[in-house]
Amino acid sequence: MQSFAADRVVVVVDDQACVRRAISSLLRSSGIHVLVYASAEELLSAGEASEMACLIIDVELSGMDGFELHQQLISRGDRLPTIFISAAIDPAIGLRAGRAGALAFLKKPFSEHSLLAPVWRALGPRHVGEA
Repeated sequence: MQSFAADRVVVVVDDQACVRRAISSLLRSSGIHVLVYASAEELLSAGEASEMACLIIDVELSGMDGFELHQQLISRGDRLPTIFISAAIDPAIGLRAGRAGALAFLKKPFSEHSLLAPVWRALGPRHVGEA
């Protein structure tokens, strides 16, 4: 599996360290460059938006939640393919993710394939089917 150039970064924002590590490990083992953040505020202060190809955002972040982060990025002009993840059972969250234009909405725990498939779509046509 080939590695991606530095401009093909998938950003993971989740306040649970074990989730960040698991997603990061999966993506890196698939040859994907990953940056991880523990909060929305940490991502916003990092200024990495120009390098992002895809976002994976937990809906239930402490502080600014995932939907607020997504809206903040949109208001800054950073429209990126976004995958929302959540442990919540509430079906309204999935509907809200859809209205926000999510590439995918995944309930935790999710399979490797269910995460990798939308990530490959976000990274572009030359990578479709590599998952």
